[in-house]
Amino acid sequence: KTVVPGHGPIFSYSAEVLDRARARLNHFTLRPDKHARHAAKVLIKFKMLERQQLLLKELIDWTAETDYLVQIHHKFFATEQIANWIEALLNELVATGALTLKDNRISNA
Repeated sequence: KTVVPGHGPIFSYSAEVLDRARARLNHFTLRPDKHARHAAKVLIKFKMLERQQLLLKELIDWTAETDYLVQIHHKFFATEQIANWIEALLNELVATGALTLKDNRISNA
């Protein structure tokens, strides 16, 4: 069977694919902080899909003012300063190639 996901490439269904999906879901269930971190990065990526390019400060300000991201930070990452947490998320997105950073400008990749 062919699967057309909501995002990502089309793939062929197999038991291994379902096993991987269940393992990932189980991982997120056991580590809600990992799931929350992933959700925060997804929201940032969607913002960048919308805007395509922002100054680093603009994106940090937007993130710090977005209620859901503030709630995630407060619930799971309150021991970190919010600006440091946001910069760490952005660095992870840059490291994976989802975003680029050059001259204090974040761009969608």
